Amino acid sequence: MTVDTITGFHLYHGFLSGSFNIAKHREHLNKINVFPVPDGDTGNNMVQTFRSIVKGLKSNRSAGKILEDIADSSLEHARGNSGIIISGNTLTVSTKTPVTEIPIRLKISVPR
Repeated sequence: MTVDTITGFHLYHGFLSGSFNIAKHREHLNKINVFPVPDGDTGNNMVQTFRSIVKGLKSNRSAGKILEDIADSSLEHARGNSGIIISGNTLTVSTKTPVTEIPIRLKISVPR
């Protein structure tokens, strides 16, 4: 087992990458949208939510600060049911991640 580090920079760039991937697959997400109403807007709502979060997000060394900023912004800018779900998830990650130091240190298993 190895020890790896996740900094605010890693979280920031990971979130940007995820945002780009959501946008890339917007149409597919719209097509598979069936709950709670098959209105075909899940991809659109997710893209709008992520874009609003990214627009105000600034890179920071502090992983805790990035998690907090993502959660706060997602609560403010959630669009549709999918945006509310994203908001709930980011808030949970932000409040349940024990950030006692900068950066976050995680023990992860790295396959060779």
